[in-house]
Amino acid sequence: MRMRRTLAALALLTALPASACTTFCVRGPDGLVFGRSYDYGFGEGMVLVNARGLEKVSLLERNPARWTAKYGSVTFNQYGRDNPMGGVNERGFVVELMELQETKYPPLDSRPQLGALEWVQYLLDNFATVNEAIAGSKRVRIGTSIPIHFLFADRKGDTAVVEFLNGRMMVRHGENVPSRVLANTPYDEDLEYAAKRTLSPPSPKGEGDLPRGIEGSRERFARAARAVKAFEAAPTSGAIDRSFEILDEVAQKGHTQWQIVYDLGRSTIHYRTTVNRERRSIAYANLEYACTAPGGMLDVDTGRGDVTKAFLPYASEANERQMLRAFAASPQVGMLPQAVRSDAARLERTRTCAA
Repeated sequence: MRMRRTLAALALLTALPASACTTFCVRGPDGLVFGRSYDYGFGEGMVLVNARGLEKVSLLERNPARWTAKYGSVTFNQYGRDNPMGGVNERGFVVELMELQETKYPPLDSRPQLGALEWVQYLLDNFATVNEAIAGSKRVRIGTSIPIHFLFADRKGDTAVVEFLNGRMMVRHGENVPSRVLANTPYDEDLEYAAKRTLSPPSPKGEGDLPRGIEGSRERFARAARAVKAFEAAPTSGAIDRSFEILDEVAQKGHTQWQIVYDLGRSTIHYRTTVNRERRSIAYANLEYACTAPGGMLDVDTGRGDVTKAFLPYASEANERQMLRAFAASPQVGMLPQAVRSDAARLERTRTCAA
């Protein structure tokens, strides 16, 4: 019975729901700024400091990927450590995910595999630039079915859109990314839509005027693309402030939970949540990423101002509590037996610092 529950827990952790979101990159005077709207059914989560030098193994049972983290990172997590919704590593490389129902991953092959959220952590752990990540990501495969696509960016100003369509990994990179924006519909279709769309002005508060579904995704893409282009042609404010304004313009009332802005030139994260509208910041270059350090965790809804020094030491119990909250709030997960959800929350990976 216990073994069956553990297998069910593993399946749970590798089949988590996707999320509707909007992302974009703005070129400011101090470098690239990456904006991210996380739109989901609930907003409870953690900000985690992930150490470099840790040996890791995927939770997937069949041919699991194994690696040692080369870089430390800061991630935003709801479903436990090493299953981030996105983040940035100490070298200024960002990976963020968004829902894409058209996703179809490549068929099973001989490559080591890992979950879709684990893939995000794998990229942050191993690569410093977009170029490196595109090349290195092909050494492993995503072995789960969460329908998502990705926007990459790095401190050098490089960007890429990565999608899995018709069983193939599709990459638009550098000059092939004419609009550094991604929502919840295929990138090529959104480019075509945005080129033809005449946009209505946003509502005074920037919320509540966007349709849902496919039309809403394309509207958000077009609105963000036009705002980024206009700002870069004639900046009228700082890139950070303008990014938060754009995030408000593409917000989905009742669904937008987190608004995150990565200032890659200054190695700083700025963010606010629906629960706590106070804008907070993290100087991620000043964090301790040593393998022997206690790590760090912070409730995503707490704090004010600079919270770089507000992180608490990582605690497995707190990680487990957050996972149980997330499972309970996820409709397709909350229906599973409590024993299975508890087992999944307790599947803490063994941690070993590489020699």
